[in-house]
Amino acid sequence: VWGAATLELDATVADTVLNHASFAAGSSRVDGVSGYGVYAPLVDVSGRVIGMYGIAQPVQDVIAARDSALRLFAGVALVFVLAVLLEAYLLARRITTPLAALTQATRALSDGAPSAPLEISGDDEIAILARSFSAMRLRLAEARDALVREKDRYRDFLAILPHEFKTPLSAAVASLELLETDPDQVSPEQAVLLSSIRRSVVRLQSLVNNLLDGASLQSGQFQVHAEPHDLASIAEQARTFLQPLLDQKHQAVHFSTPETLPRVLADPRRIEQVVINLLSNANKHGPPGEPICIEMAARDGFVRVAVADRGAGISAQDQARLFERFARTGREGVGLGLAIVKDIVELHRGQVGIESAPGQGTTVWFTLPIASE
Repeated sequence: VWGAATLELDATVADTVLNHASFAAGSSRVDGVSGYGVYAPLVDVSGRVIGMYGIAQPVQDVIAARDSALRLFAGVALVFVLAVLLEAYLLARRITTPLAALTQATRALSDGAPSAPLEISGDDEIAILARSFSAMRLRLAEARDALVREKDRYRDFLAILPHEFKTPLSAAVASLELLETDPDQVSPEQAVLLSSIRRSVVRLQSLVNNLLDGASLQSGQFQVHAEPHDLASIAEQARTFLQPLLDQKHQAVHFSTPETLPRVLADPRRIEQVVINLLSNANKHGPPGEPICIEMAARDGFVRVAVADRGAGISAQDQARLFERFARTGREGVGLGLAIVKDIVELHRGQVGIESAPGQGTTVWFTLPIASE
């Protein structure tokens, strides 16, 4: 080995090679230099082990070779890891960039703001999703524009509708009043017919007012101009308007008001419609010949108005939905009256409520703020 003079071999290695005729590897010292080698048995022609031979290399060379291999492996591993990280980054960019753009466009759409068209190329799932989103965005934009146009047309329609409805109704009422002022011009039979027509016109006027007010409230065009007014006078005007319907059922309206009732902040036309709606309900559901009571009282900065009838009353289950649009407890009307009452009163910063029970009649009340004068 290396042409060495002395060889110090591990006993286990020597035993394996010489006594068991097998290859072995292990540490050794050659001429005092530590090494590592591989050894094999040396046999004669008869197969008897007569010695051993081997190849060894200094430990420093083995360590150097190992370190070199480790450095090479580390370099290759580092390059591989960097390549994997770069590929992962590029792949993440290809995924997250379109997703970020899609997320931003979705957020803008949900906030109602217009977003720029998405430009995402490719045939993968994200690109397909982006194209579908862009198509949906365009359809929504077209639908929104169409809705704006329809809303403008609806607003224009509401602007002319009161005139188209109320003018002929007012003319009909004026004609009826003119005929009623001169009873000698009509026979008793004609007077009965005129009274029936008058009641129908009053019902139609109330229905038209509710429909128009309901449409204005829904479109946001309903306006309230509140000023100090005498609430008792407004209620009296409402009673006068409904007098033909009250006379038909022989229902008297009893007012209960204090001698000094403070004025309230009210839009008189709107609050008159509120009282008309409440009186109309009491007229419909109250029994013939039974009075309807209107009670007014001031308390805690508000005037409370309560309209009570002696009808069949309303169950608690029905009361919960009475102020919803198109909610009805009977077959008459369209179910807008109390919903409009609630909206108008709340626009005046007041409150509205109902007190009723089956067999005990119904009281509907509302409050209006007292005017500071």
